[in-house]
Amino acid sequence: MGEIPGRKPETGELPLSGRMILVTAGVSGIGLEISRQILSLGGIPIVTTHSEKHYREIPTLLGNSAVPLFFDVTEPKQIQEGLNKLPEKRVDITDTILCQADGIKVMPLLREVRNFSHEHPKTQLATLSPDERKPFYTGLRKKIADTQKDEKTALDVNYFGSINVLTGMMNQEAYRPRTFIYLSSLLSSLYGKIPTSAFYGNVAKSKHMMETLLKSNGDIFDVLQIHPAIVSANLVPDTGTGSFLRLAANYFPEEDLPDLTDLPKTPDVAHEIIRILLENPASWKGVRTSYVISPHEIVNNLDMVDPHRLTELTKNPF
Repeated sequence: MGEIPGRKPETGELPLSGRMILVTAGVSGIGLEISRQILSLGGIPIVTTHSEKHYREIPTLLGNSAVPLFFDVTEPKQIQEGLNKLPEKRVDITDTILCQADGIKVMPLLREVRNFSHEHPKTQLATLSPDERKPFYTGLRKKIADTQKDEKTALDVNYFGSINVLTGMMNQEAYRPRTFIYLSSLLSSLYGKIPTSAFYGNVAKSKHMMETLLKSNGDIFDVLQIHPAIVSANLVPDTGTGSFLRLAANYFPEEDLPDLTDLPKTPDVAHEIIRILLENPASWKGVRTSYVISPHEIVNNLDMVDPHRLTELTKNPF
């Protein structure tokens, strides 16, 4: 991973001092880790959520330096109302990180596997044949397939939701140069290149549409001094999807589930995003893309990675 500099020698300030960074879905998973790293480096995270419960938890999770903001990315009016409240809080957003992802409804699947594990302890499960396990597993596969059919939700959140946030930012009167980072799945980056990438089909469609939008509007972003970047990370073991796969692997060892040991965890992905924030955006030409393959493999070009290794790291477990 690239190094993040320490305090600025001329002022003693931390590297993100003076930066106020909007983090959508910053109360859980990668968004929460990004918010924590922003705070540790002297920045102020402006953390959004559409859950009233999560909104109330922000001071507990991140302390009083974080700025809570309530809106749903699929509701443009809510976004504008939320952003309009920031000046009275003396908050001026300098950067934006979009963490929302809604392609696989993994939590219901995780609960399903957990319920199965409670009903069938491993000692009992060891006595069952693969055929005896098959009814449950077949049902699970169907539920996963059903989540992939929900294209509208994936597009509403990942693509149109991102455009809503970007448009809301551009409507603000006070405008400063800023970085706009779109966080996506590595599997969606590989869509069409390896068969297993179809697991994230709807996220892939959203990501590619956003990539096209950013690239085709380069002149506008130059004028407004918005510097877009896309960070694609491999499956992260310490997220809901990772938990689901680890638990499923315990109960279905004969299935071809991916090995999660060498994959990046949320601090690795957050670290790469922070590094992009700290690089000089004036040197960028067009959209900057980083692929977080593993903790020690962060590249700007997928062609630099052995295709067999990519296939192994991105196996479709179903």
